[in-house]
Amino acid sequence: MSKYILQGASINIASEAPDVHEIGIGLGWEKRSGHAKFDLDVSVFMLNRFEKLPSEEHFVYFGNLKSPHDAVIHSGDERSGSLKGDDEMIMVNLSNIPREITDVLFVASIYDAEIKKQHFGQLVTAYIRVFNQKDQLELIRYDLDKELKFQTTGEFGRLKRKNNDWEFVATGKGEFGGLQTLREIYT
Repeated sequence: MSKYILQGASINIASEAPDVHEIGIGLGWEKRSGHAKFDLDVSVFMLNRFEKLPSEEHFVYFGNLKSPHDAVIHSGDERSGSLKGDDEMIMVNLSNIPREITDVLFVASIYDAEIKKQHFGQLVTAYIRVFNQKDQLELIRYDLDKELKFQTTGEFGRLKRKNNDWEFVATGKGEFGGLQTLREIYT
């Protein structure tokens, strides 16, 4: 049964699903009627204990769909956001994540937000969910209702290493600017 969590909350994945090592991260959004199509780009930053990317290969996005060791695999860019359910997915093999990685951030940025004058406040809904890859059973869900207003880039959630386990943290943290803004923070 899925656990709904609020901003700032965290859940240990092993406590929700013992022996699950392959999870999926689904992100979805729906625009308000009357607004142009949203092209949200989902990206993943695999960070070390210094909150930095160990290499460019640890930045997974539409231009680099796999991390080292195939620990993180991106489903590819969905440009319209018009799919039912998850608009983009990330597959994560927790066992393949190198020990040097302490955090795995899941972010979304609005492509050409400044040109199109778009921001997250123009979305009706946005969510991130964690599910078991094997049976597609949803484990955790975080609905971002009010956390991201006028921002154009946001960290929806993150996996955080705690000893030998991973916990999912609902962050809901927004930034102004595009994906490059986040790259500058983490490189």
